[in-house]
Amino acid sequence: MILYVFHVFFNLRALFVEDGIFESLTAIAFFSSSFFILKSILLLRKKSTIWNKNEYKIIFIALVSIGIIFLFIALEEISWGQRIFGLETPSRLSQLNLQNELNIHNIFTPVFREVYFSIGVLILLIMIIAPLIDRILCSSFYHHVFPHPDLIVLAYFIAFTSFIGAGELFEEMASLFSLIYSIRVFKLFRFTSDKLLVSVNNI
Repeated sequence: MILYVFHVFFNLRALFVEDGIFESLTAIAFFSSSFFILKSILLLRKKSTIWNKNEYKIIFIALVSIGIIFLFIALEEISWGQRIFGLETPSRLSQLNLQNELNIHNIFTPVFREVYFSIGVLILLIMIIAPLIDRILCSSFYHHVFPHPDLIVLAYFIAFTSFIGAGELFEEMASLFSLIYSIRVFKLFRFTSDKLLVSVNNI
C-alpha cells in the first residue's frame, strides 16, 4: 500500500513543476488569503467602536502582519511577476539566486528542508497549544486570530510533508491552510453580529 502511494505520488510530480498547476494554485490561494484578511481588517475597522482599544490594536496588528505575510509569499511564488511581465533578474541577485529568479526564497534553497520542517512544526505547535493560549491571552484575540481547532488535521499533514521533504506539496498544503484560515476569519467578522462580538470581547 505504501509503495503504491509513493508510486502514484512520483507519477504526479509533473504537477509540481515550476509554473505548474499546483504552484499556480499555491500562489492563487495565498493571494486569495491576503485578500480575505484585508477584507477582515476593513470590517474590523468598521466595528472598532465596540472593541476594547488594547484588544483592537493587538488584533489589528496581528491581522495586518498575517495579511502582509500571505501577500509576500504569493508574490514570491510568482517571482514578483517576473515571468508574467518578462522582467530581468538583476546581476547581483542572479549570482545569489539558484534559479536565476527575481525572488528571495530561492537564495535559501539548500536549507529549504530545515526551514519547511521548522515552519511545519511551528504550525502544529500553535494548533496544539492554542487552547492554553486562550486562557492566558484575551479571548477575543484567540477567537478572531488563532486558527480554528478543526484545522489541526491539516496541520498534521503539513508537518508530515515537511518531515519527508516534499517541498512543493508542503507549499500547497500550507496555502490551503492559509485560505481556509482567512475565509474563516472573514466570515467571523462578516457574519457575526455586533452583540455577539461585544459578548465575546467581554469574556
